[in-house]
Amino acid sequence: MLITKEHVRVPVPQSRSLPSDAALARREALRETLLHLALQTIDTHGYQALRARALTDAAGCALGALYTVFQDMDALFIAAKLKILEQLDDDMANNATVGSGVSSQAPPILEPAAATTHLLALADAYLTFANTHFHRWQTLFQHRLGENTPLPEAYFERLTHIFGHIERPLGVIMPQSSTSSRALTSRALFASVHGIVVLGLEQRLGETSAASIRAQYQMLVRNVVAGLLADTRSVAD
Repeated sequence: MLITKEHVRVPVPQSRSLPSDAALARREALRETLLHLALQTIDTHGYQALRARALTDAAGCALGALYTVFQDMDALFIAAKLKILEQLDDDMANNATVGSGVSSQAPPILEPAAATTHLLALADAYLTFANTHFHRWQTLFQHRLGENTPLPEAYFERLTHIFGHIERPLGVIMPQSSTSSRALTSRALFASVHGIVVLGLEQRLGETSAASIRAQYQMLVRNVVAGLLADTRSVAD
C-alpha cells in the first residue's frame, strides 16, 4: 500500500502549562523553610553539619523536593551566604551608627576625628557580629563551594555595599583621593581588621580576649588614619 501524507500522523507538541500561583507560592514557602532550617543548623552546629537529608526530614518533605527549589547544595549555601552578608551589612550600618553617633545617611561626616570614630565603630560592629554569630561568620569565609560553582553577582554587590560603609569616612580622611583609591583602601582596612578578628576569635595566636582583639584593630585603624592624614597634608603642601 502506498503511504501518503493522509496516512501519517504527525504528533502535535503539547504546550507545557506554567505553574499556578499556588504552586509557585508553595515552592517559595518550601525554599524559605529549607533556608531557615539551614541557617538554624549553621547557628547550632556549624556549616559542616549541613546535610540534605536532615534538612528535608526537618522540613517534612521528600529529599528530591529540595532540588526543586535549589539546584544543588551549593545553591543552598549561596542563598545562606547572601542572607548572612545582608545581616552583616545591616549590623555594621546600624551598630556603627549607634557606636559613633554618626548617621549612616545624612548629614555627612565633616571632620577627620569623627571619621576615625566612625571607622572604629564599624570595626567594633564587625567584631560584635563575628562574636555573636560565630558559625554564620565562619560560613561566609571558611566554607568553599564546588570548584565549578562561582559566587553570583549579588554576592559581590552586597560586599561592595559593605565596603561603602568604610569608604564614606575615608572620603573625609583622604578627600583628594580617587574613588578607586578609596575603594582599595576600604578593602585593605576590611581585610586587616578581619585578619585580626579571625586570629583572635579562633585563638590562633594563643588565648585572646575580645578586649585584646579590639585593642589590636584600634591601634591598626588609628595608625592607618594617621598615615593617610599625613599623606593628605603633604599633597596639600
